[in-house]
Amino acid sequence: MLTQTAFNFSHIISELSFGPYLPSLVNPLDGTVDTTPAHFHKFQYFMSIVPTVYSVGDPASLGSRSIVTNQYAVTQQSREVSDRTIPGIFFKYDIEPILLNIVESRDSFFVFIIKLVNILSGALVAGHWGYRLSDWAVEVLGRRRRSGHSDGMLGGKGSFRE
Repeated sequence: MLTQTAFNFSHIISELSFGPYLPSLVNPLDGTVDTTPAHFHKFQYFMSIVPTVYSVGDPASLGSRSIVTNQYAVTQQSREVSDRTIPGIFFKYDIEPILLNIVESRDSFFVFIIKLVNILSGALVAGHWGYRLSDWAVEVLGRRRRSGHSDGMLGGKGSFRE
């Protein structure tokens, strides 16, 4: 006879994927460790799986490579249950009716040079605006200081006139 003290639903998920192994793809449940001191425990993983195609290069060209796999998002619930409920580790999943197509491509050297020139010219324009704005601020503050203070003993507000 199996007693409830024989149950232990602590677990480790080293890797869980739905498709070929890709070293750059990190799945949400990879490396998951869940422990429980209770003998009657229920772990539920709800997954939403999205079919995915990874392509390197232009898909229309002959030199492109594609890998068909799946990605997923997961939510987890875990709780201690009574001896009248079924304990365990449950995986529930839905396959989404969409296809995600990820294409990795590089710009040409000419496009890189155009982007670089745009960045540099934008920095120059911003610097020029900053210089003009600071020059204007110094001029406005200088006028206020001159109008608020006396110019000296003879020509200012504090001079004595007869």
